[in-house]
Amino acid sequence: MEPENCIALIAVIAFVVALVVLSNQSKGRQTRRENDRQVAAAASERELQDARRGNVDAIHAVGAKNRQEAIPDLVRLLDGSDLQAGDAAARTLETMAWIPANSKQAVGFYFHLNQGDKLFFQGEAAVKYLINKLENKQKEERVRSAGIL
Repeated sequence: MEPENCIALIAVIAFVVALVVLSNQSKGRQTRRENDRQVAAAASERELQDARRGNVDAIHAVGAKNRQEAIPDLVRLLDGSDLQAGDAAARTLETMAWIPANSKQAVGFYFHLNQGDKLFFQGEAAVKYLINKLENKQKEERVRSAGIL
């Protein structure tokens, strides 16, 4: 083989190797980006699950990210037995500009925001709710209910 042909062959081989290396680097970047997205999605799902369980920090984080899919879970926490989780859920819903759909939701929402004046407008539903809270095991809920009544 003549030297010119050897040089041309080496140049072609070097060019092909360079293309393969660049292609692999590009695939590596795409894989890393996809992995980063998957990690973020998993973390976000864990945060949502923690909020559903009443983790106060997770509840605030969900609200800070305005996670609309969390609203039904936050509303359920308003009726739960954990005062701190209910308070955090109510504050989070308030920052998300959520509006109660019915009297039952409104009563729990305003109770946990400690807004007795708005509870007054919920009528009999509010009275039943507050009386039920007076029978609760948590002293803080009993004290808050008595104060509102």
